[in-house]
Amino acid sequence: MEWLCLSKAMQHGDVEWETGIVATAHRMERLQETRSEAEARKTLAWNQAHGAFHEALVAACPSAWLLRTRAVLYAQSEHKRLMEAVLRRDEPAALQALEAHFFATVQIILRSPLLQ
Repeated sequence: MEWLCLSKAMQHGDVEWETGIVATAHRMERLQETRSEAEARKTLAWNQAHGAFHEALVAACPSAWLLRTRAVLYAQSEHKRLMEAVLRRDEPAALQALEAHFFATVQIILRSPLLQ
């Protein structure tokens, strides 16, 4: 789904869309400068920046249906990460996955047409 949203975004994106991509990529890079990439990827800040980068990539997609479907699939991947961390008994990773999942859920709610 991500590739279809990205394809549509690339067809419809403007300079503001490009600016969002550059800004979110910059944020991820800066968060990695203070730690090794492996350590940075374990932090909530980096994971939020990573999610924002992927959101920025598809932001110009004009199809609300495609974007909603993509968001559902993204949330499901969060569930898998959470499940795997719990089964490994990796408490820090499980708590980070849970927090990332809650953050993603809040973002979906905030983008709901009912709140617009």
